[in-house]
Amino acid sequence: MNNSIKPSIVIKIESYILFVMSLIYICLAFLMKYFWHFNPPANFYSGIKSLRYIQYFLYFSGIAIFFFFETIMNFFKNRIKKKIDKKNIDYALEYQSLNLDMLVIVDYIGFSGFIGFLICGNLYWVTIFSLISLFSKLKFFPVHKRNFLKDIIPSQQKEKE
Repeated sequence: MNNSIKPSIVIKIESYILFVMSLIYICLAFLMKYFWHFNPPANFYSGIKSLRYIQYFLYFSGIAIFFFFETIMNFFKNRIKKKIDKKNIDYALEYQSLNLDMLVIVDYIGFSGFIGFLICGNLYWVTIFSLISLFSKLKFFPVHKRNFLKDIIPSQQKEKE
């Protein structure tokens, strides 16, 4: 059984862009901090108290996705299994879309770090979150070689292979 299914060029391009986004967050934050001298004022939080809560939400939601993305992936796998069982759906497209969805969800970790950087100016935050996001994406990259739906292949797909 061959686990490698040929992806469309669009899926390949999307997966490469999503993989590189973590590095783009780090580079953009570095440029903003050291070349464009981005630094929020010291009394920034006293004027707008809700930004502190937004910052906490971004921090904890990014960490929660890091710790629970296996559970999130299992939720999507079960939904796809039900969809495949009910209808005659292209299996290859479904598992590639699952991988792309998971890349987007894991990219939220780096994105939340970058938005947190825009709020507080902390370069370490965006760097750590983006690196966590980058290394978490390695599990789903390249999209066409990572088959997480092997255990839910419908019987008609097994017979064709």
